Amino acid sequence: ALIDRLRAAGYQMLFLSDNVQERVDYLEHTYGFLHRFDDGVFSHRVGMRKPDPRIYELVLAKASVPASQCVYVDDKPQMLQSAEDLGMRVIAFSDPERLERELETLGLVF
Repeated sequence: ALIDRLRAAGYQMLFLSDNVQERVDYLEHTYGFLHRFDDGVFSHRVGMRKPDPRIYELVLAKASVPASQCVYVDDKPQMLQSAEDLGMRVIAFSDPERLERELETLGLVF
């Protein structure tokens, strides 16, 4: 998977999720995905949701690099602006192949 290749290349992988706990539990039980991330923020645990800029700031606080070196990916284009306003590079996700090309265009090597 792309996320595994990115982690193997040394990139820190963080998530920002607006899912409720029940949905997270279901997805984790069904797909077992959380181990693929280094850390992240669940909106239901911090009391705010995207696109509130403060929730993106919480993710940035967990990042080991400055915002300008972070790439925020979301399948909802309306969620990208707050991340971009904070200095992150952004990608609107539509399919894995396109995402891989866009990451390479940004200079990521994996």
